[in-house]
Amino acid sequence: MREDVLADALYAYSHQTPFRPFTVELVNRVRLVAHPEVFRIESGVVGYIAPNGTVHMSDPSAVARLVSVAIAADEA
Repeated sequence: MREDVLADALYAYSHQTPFRPFTVELVNRVRLVAHPEVFRIESGVVGYIAPNGTVHMSDPSAVARLVSVAIAADEA
């Protein structure tokens, strides 16, 4: 995914009202649970902080798509 497209998509998903969880799917089919505070795009690099605190860096082209996570009606 191009960096500008990814940045726009992350912004849109991060600023939904109310906020809805989403995942970032990589081209290798790995899905990362996304939250605005764990992703950052800067200078052509995507940074992701895993739940265990490990920082992962990648090129934006490794991102295939962003996917909304369905929420059960009783959780909304």
